Amino acid sequence: IVSPGLEFTGFVSPAGDLEARPGRVTALFDATGRLESLETAHPEKLASGYATDVVWFAKARALERIGEYDLARRHYARVTDLGSELADAARAGRDVNARLADARMLAPSPEATPEQAADARAQQRDVLGALRSEVAATHWRHVVDEELELVDAAEAATLAAYAALDPRYEAAALQSAQALVRVHGQSKYHNRHLLALGDLYAAFSRRYAQRFPPPSLGFDA
Repeated sequence: IVSPGLEFTGFVSPAGDLEARPGRVTALFDATGRLESLETAHPEKLASGYATDVVWFAKARALERIGEYDLARRHYARVTDLGSELADAARAGRDVNARLADARMLAPSPEATPEQAADARAQQRDVLGALRSEVAATHWRHVVDEELELVDAAEAATLAAYAALDPRYEAAALQSAQALVRVHGQSKYHNRHLLALGDLYAAFSRRYAQRFPPPSLGFDA
């Protein structure tokens, strides 16, 4: 997002991820637009180090909000090196975002089997669940909740894809999709999850009708 220092060098994030989730781009600009305006309006003050800790801390929060945990960790770490009054809060943010980044690294690889993917996501849930308990009284609880939702949504999508190829995974896919709707009932993506569940029911119905066509009517001669 930025190089160490106050000079803004542009946004850095996987293009495919941002294209797939345009809401993250909006959040990024909403959260950082005011800071970038200040850098443009007062370049001399900021270049001299004025409010450097505040700028870096705010950018860390913005990065954290869009799920760029490793970059957020690095921004928080920079604040801790400045001897700022924000050092304690930045240190906590650095540690939380480091653990969030580590949890994301546990995600299964594209080559993983369904069983391996399930084990990897179970491990992610364990790590994130422990972190959520520790930050339950802070704003990071909501950040962890969103990360848990991403894990559950990824598992539901993976199982639905496997179920399209192998009927043995249909029960697991349905269970995962139903759990996603139930567990994350307060999510802003709740309606999206409901639609995905409905699509899964429809797909299962079509496949069932193809596998077990109704018997032809028989007539006595």
